Amino acid sequence: MSFMNPRRLTPSMSLLLAFDAAARHLNYTRAGAELSLTQSAVSRHVQALESLLEVPLFRREGRNIVLTDIGRMYQSEVSAALQRLRNASLQAISYRSGGGSFHLAVLPTFGAKWLMPRLGRFY
Repeated sequence: MSFMNPRRLTPSMSLLLAFDAAARHLNYTRAGAELSLTQSAVSRHVQALESLLEVPLFRREGRNIVLTDIGRMYQSEVSAALQRLRNASLQAISYRSGGGSFHLAVLPTFGAKWLMPRLGRFY
């Protein structure tokens, strides 16, 4: 029984971000603009990921890219995982200044007449 290389099962974040952006935009140039990378860098990241996984994630049709069936499935999972990471980061950041508290600025009239009567139910 051969064991799978852990590196192959955990691609770098840069490869995953490039793939996710390219999959959402179906365009390396727009993905690059989103990530502040060149079109060429996004393309190289996607190619590196495809090489690592040894499966085609995109099909090139002239100047266009289209997700393969495997690519669609992978994008769905990667996108969900990236969103969970973003949520975890936001949650951690929210505790840096007071353990989950937040500061809210409102106009005095709004605060007194609308917000204050409702805070008890919110809490």
